[in-house]
Amino acid sequence: MSTRHFIDDLERAGVVLSTLDNRLLIDAPKGIITANIKDRLQAAKLEIIETLQLKKTPAKSKMKVYRVTVRGKSMTVLDPSGKPESEMLESLKGRFGDSLDSIS
Repeated sequence: MSTRHFIDDLERAGVVLSTLDNRLLIDAPKGIITANIKDRLQAAKLEIIETLQLKKTPAKSKMKVYRVTVRGKSMTVLDPSGKPESEMLESLKGRFGDSLDSIS
């Protein structure tokens, strides 16, 4: 399992991983961090820190917000992937088809 998948699995289980001055900080619900998970965290510590630091940087600034009107109802669509706008517009058109009135 890749480091990214390992981190994602932990986050889905309610674990919050963060870094501070190249230290790995772990906040987890009681009982989540088993001996096996602790061993895996220790073995991959440097890679986890690096992955989290890369995730921290511009990832948050990539969030795009679209106002979409579908069948006369307005909604907000958030795109955290940072994909190009043209790709997101095609995705929205594919999702809503002829029901899509407008995108802004």
